[in-house]
Order: sequence, then structure tokens, then C-alpha cells
Amino acid sequence: GGGGGGEEEGGVVSTATVNLVGLTSETSLKVSGDGVLQETSQLKTLDEKVSLAIAQGTKLLNAQGKALDSLSASEVTTPPEPPPQSAIVSAYDFGPEGAIFAPPLTFANTYDESLIPDGVAEDSLVMAMWDEATDKWVMLAGSTVDPENNTITVPVNHFTVFAVLTDTEPATLMVERPAAFVTRTLSITPAEVGVGERVTISALITNTGGLGDRYKVALRINNVVEDTQEITLAGGASEEVIFTIAKDVTGTYSVILDGLSGTFVVKGTADFGVSELAITPAEVATGEGVTIKALVTNRGDVAGSYKVTLRIDNEVAASAVVTLPGGASEEVIFTIAKDVAGSYAVAVDGLAGTFVVRTPPEPVKWWLPGGIIAAAIALVVLIWLAVIRRQRA
Repeated sequence: GGGGGGEEEGGVVSTATVNLVGLTSETSLKVSGDGVLQETSQLKTLDEKVSLAIAQGTKLLNAQGKALDSLSASEVTTPPEPPPQSAIVSAYDFGPEGAIFAPPLTFANTYDESLIPDGVAEDSLVMAMWDEATDKWVMLAGSTVDPENNTITVPVNHFTVFAVLTDTEPATLMVERPAAFVTRTLSITPAEVGVGERVTISALITNTGGLGDRYKVALRINNVVEDTQEITLAGGASEEVIFTIAKDVTGTYSVILDGLSGTFVVKGTADFGVSELAITPAEVATGEGVTIKALVTNRGDVAGSYKVTLRIDNEVAASAVVTLPGGASEEVIFTIAKDVAGSYAVAVDGLAGTFVVRTPPEPVKWWLPGGIIAAAIALVVLIWLAVIRRQRA
């Protein structure tokens, strides 16, 4: 089947089938759009010497943090040179390189017992991975040997070339074992950050050999070497290596540190802006309300909350908290009234304006001129009456 992502439609998760090259499985390997395996699967190489047990719910991602669309395996007939006093029992190349699994899958390798030198205990076998960034074999922590079934099992959380290694000399004849480095306890904190925020990636390096030596540790992000550190460890000693990085692009990033892998997520940030300040009316009487509006926009790509503050004459008059998804806008409305006449300065998050409050004119005393007119009329009437009386007399 072809690769690709799936989306939920009507409550059903669409899936894609992962192509298998050099691997077989009794069930098809189906993943969701974000790379989650839909059914527990058991994969085997064509020669059936290596099996991969992957639990349902495991995330299968490529080096860029996207859902895997294929898996491959092939035996390596001419692997890189093994460490001193060691021999390669078997080696397989698994791809795509940098593919990561969370949680780890179980890698089981059946070995040929006849390839182990006389006097070397089977339980001394170890699983190692080839690190191209440092050109060295890295011993994997957690190997378990089953001498009865001639298998070695180890949790694996990414793909590369894997090999079963054995000593070339019996342990009783080795006066001092060469340096052998094992990386354990990968830590990625925090697992989610914003754009430009720092992520700390650390691991514990242990020299399980008897001799001291230098060791180069490479940190890969999305299968590209991001940074390296070189440490010197005496036999049996351990040291923590710590890397700090930051990314300016959102997405899921794969981490590979000396055979251990994980991921971190860079999320976008909410980015708020305020525009379109409107003050209506621009002039009112004392005690009348003024409406002040502004448009709040989340220019980021994730939801967030923002506090909008209204200041009148540089004093906080009101505030409102707005919660918006990325790319959304909302109008904020304040209503305010002043009892003192004057010009008032308005400020809303960098936007400025004014409104004026005026004292209303004194009401006209209509009773006063009316009274005068009425008195004048009454006087005229009285005079007219007096004139009439005189005439009659």
C-alpha cells in the first residue's frame, strides 16, 4: 500500500499502509495521519533472523517527524570495522535512516553460536548501532541475551545499521578491557516549547571498559548533526552531556543522541495586536456616555488570551480579557462617562485619541418673561376698565 496521512472524517480515522521492503508481516502495517500504529504488529526480515515487535499505539515517524510511509531491512555483508578486541556476529541495515519510534519497538536478533570465540560467554554479547556522524559503533543499553534460543533483544527507538558484537578474546585472558561507551537516560525538557524557546537535551555516557579514552557525542535533529561534544572518561566512569538548542519554525523535531531518540514539539505563539480605535461621540455633555471601541487580533497561529487596558488621562479606567484562536479578531467595547468638563486623553494599548466633555447651557427660565407679559396684559386690562368706568360716569 501507499503511504500518506489520514484525517478524521465523521469520527473515523483514515489510515495509510506502510510499505515493507525486505520485511514481512502477517498483518498490514496501518498508521494514522500522525503516524500512530493501529494494530500490534510483528515484522521479520526475509531470512527470519531479526524480528521487530511494535505495539499498537506506537508512533512511527520519519526524521522530519512525519508519519512513516515505508520500512526496509537488508543484511550488511561488509559492515564497518568493529571496536578493538570485538567481532561482528551479524549486521542489518534498517531504514529509513533516522526513523523514530515512541515508545521503542522490541528488536530481537537470532545469532549464530558458532561465530562466538571459544571461552567467550554468550551473555557478553551486546547490540550496537553505527553512528555515521561520529564513525563509530555505539553500544545500546538494555540488551538481553537468551543463550538457549540464541537471541539478543534490545529496545530500539530509531533506525540505522545494527550489529551483534562479541569479544574476540576470553574474558579470563583480558588484562584490561578497552574503553566501551554506553549512552543511557536521554532527557528532553521541556517536551513542548514556543518558537525560539530553548530545549535542553541530555544523556548519561558511561565507559564500561577498563581503559580510559575520548568519546565524541553527536546530537542530531531531524537526522542532521546539530552539535557535537567530546568527553574523556576513565574506565567505569560516567558523565552527563548537555545540549541546548532553539528552533524558530513550528513542528515536531526528532532527536537522536548517540543511539537514543525522542522528539520535542515547537508550537506557535499567540501574537496580539490592537487596531481601529473608535471614540463616539467625540463630544458629550457631563454625565453622558462615550463609547470606546478597538479591534483585537491574534496574529499568531495558536490560541491565547490578551488583556486590553483602557486609560483615560494616563489612569487605568477599565480592562477586558480576550481569548482568541490563531488568526481571529474581536471588537472590545468600553463605555465611560465623566462629570467634569474638559478634554480627555484616551489610550488603548498604543492607540490614542480624545473626547471632550462640555457643561450643558443653563435652561431658559420661561416663567420670567411669561410672568412679565402676563403682568403687562393685566395692567392694560385694568387701565382699559378704568377708562370705561370714567366714560360711564
